[in-house]
Parts: sequence; structure tokens; C-alpha cells
Amino acid sequence: MTGGDLSRRLFDDNSILTREDWAAYCAHQSPERPPRLTPAEYAALDDQERRRYNRRRAAWHADWGLNTTSTMVLARQEFAVIAEKNFYSHDPVKDHVALSGPPTLGKTTIAQILGRDFEIEVRVLLEERGVKLEDLDEFQPVLYLSITSETTTDTLNRQMLLFLGTPISVSKEYRKGDLELAVAETLRRHGVRLIIPDDVHLLRPGRRNTEGVHSYLKALSSRAPIMLLMVGIDLEKTNLFDELRHKDTVEGGQTGGRTTLLPVGRFAKGSPEWLDLVRWVDDQLVLLHHPPGRLLRLKDYLWNRTQGGIGSLMSLIRRAALKAVVTEHEQISRQLIDLTTADYNAEKHGNREVT
Repeated sequence: MTGGDLSRRLFDDNSILTREDWAAYCAHQSPERPPRLTPAEYAALDDQERRRYNRRRAAWHADWGLNTTSTMVLARQEFAVIAEKNFYSHDPVKDHVALSGPPTLGKTTIAQILGRDFEIEVRVLLEERGVKLEDLDEFQPVLYLSITSETTTDTLNRQMLLFLGTPISVSKEYRKGDLELAVAETLRRHGVRLIIPDDVHLLRPGRRNTEGVHSYLKALSSRAPIMLLMVGIDLEKTNLFDELRHKDTVEGGQTGGRTTLLPVGRFAKGSPEWLDLVRWVDDQLVLLHHPPGRLLRLKDYLWNRTQGGIGSLMSLIRRAALKAVVTEHEQISRQLIDLTTADYNAEKHGNREVT
């Protein structure tokens, strides 16, 4: 058993480094929601039963699943159209998608869901064609990559080989150009049709060791042929789409000509979408004394605390729910949220005003 296997089995490690990690993500389901006990029912539990119930509540509050927001619906629709066009097109150069927006707005979550949707759909389509996928152990339609500020074409190749289970030592036998061809052939052999490079904004222009990664990904997608789902912060402000000198004209970068940009933004204060999200979060709480709809009365305060960021809101309420159980407060009040620390960005840019 490898270290990754042990970490995943013992601690529900959700990092994605290998195809086994990706398969575990695709198969993951949120824990079963525990019943909401009355105070009398909770008081009747013995110590062991109470600890077990509280652990179930902690698991639920930390991982209660996802709400289908308007951003998620739009991203799924647009991505599905582009993926279907790629699937049936004989053009070896595929269209790509880029998810872009400020930090902590759920871009990675959306990308991983789109990747899971893609994998499920590809497998269904192939099975409908009579392909017996159980006989194709190497088949891996989706490859997920975490980009860092130190990612180079060499480390990218090694990361892809690691994901697919190809021995890293093999890469030492190739010169740079030959290794790129070997990686492209490995991707074809495994049937990879979608690569998700996450955090591509970390590939800063002008850095000698990383500046070639954009071009390499584009070239690799043409050789395989593969669709890219690129994810990052404010990608339109980077050089991702501007390979050519005339970047401000129709003659701009080839990536821009092949890529659809899907923006991921904040919720507007007081919008119906924000109200629906807060209502949905309130419905997920399993606390003994929490009045239904309490968070709706705090919708403006919650927006001020999080500036309309779904990631910040989820993190803040999850922490508050856990704190409500630990402190035996058993409800989320304005006072409890005031005492709950949000992420750095929310604390820096948000405020604790009520309106």
C-alpha cells in the first residue's frame, strides 16, 4: 500500500495526484445527514452515543455537499456544449475552456465537478457504442494537474506520468523533445481527452522556468488531441490568451481563439441568488436550538462578512456550525458568527456591519 493509499483510507485525503485519487473523488459522496434531535432526545443519549452523534454532525457540517448555483448551472451548460462538439469533431485541435475569477469563489470546485461530469458522460457514450471499458484498464479520460509557481515543462511531464501511473524513472531515458513526444503518446494510450490544469495564474509571465508551460500545454493538446479546462485567478489579466504581438486585435493569441472564458464572480448583495444560497445553507444546519430561517435574517451581515464569496460563506458557516456544537450553543447567532474567524481575504476586505 502506498502512502497516498494509506492517507486516503485513514483520513479521507481528497488531494488529487494520481488516477486513483481522481477515481476516489469521482466516487465520493457526502456523509449521510444525521437527524435533528430535540433537546430532550439529545439529553437522553449516553456519553458514547452523544460523541458518535456529534461526530456525525461534524462530518455533515464539514462536507454537506454542493448547492446548484446559477454560476454552476451556466458553467455546466457551456462546458457540456463545448465538450460534446469536441467529442464528435474530427478536428484534432480541440476547443478549450477557462474558468476565471477572484480567489475563493469556487473555481476549483466547479472545475472538478465539470471533470467528473465529463468522465461519466464519456464512459456512457463509449459503452453505448459497445466498448467494454472493463477490459481497458489503462483508460483514463480525465487528467487533473495542480500548477505551482515552480512548474516547468519537465515537472509537468513528470506530474502527468505520475498521475497515469507511468514510472517516473522512464522520463530519465529521454531527451527533452523525445520526452514530450513520449508523454503525448502516453496520453493517447490512456485515452486522455480532458486535462484540467488548476491555478494556471501562478505561471507568471517573464519567469524563464515557467514561461513555456502555456505553449507546451497548447502543443500537447494538439498532439493528443485533448481539451483543456484551465482554472485560475483573473486569467484575462495574464498572458494566457496573448501569444502574439497583436494581442489586442482579432489576430491575437491562438489560445484566445480556441478558448471560451467562463467568469466566476461574487454574488451581488441583496440579489435573489444570494438569498437562495443563504436559505440553502441554513437548511443544511443540524443544530438543536437553531430556528429555521435564522440565517436569512442575517443575509446582509453575511454578505458584508464575506463580500459575496461563496467559498468564504461556506467556510464561515461551517466553522460556526462546528463551534456551535463544541460550545453547546447549538444555534448560529450573530454573536457566534462575530466570534468566528473567516478566511484572510474575508477578514481583510469584509466587515461586521449589519446592513
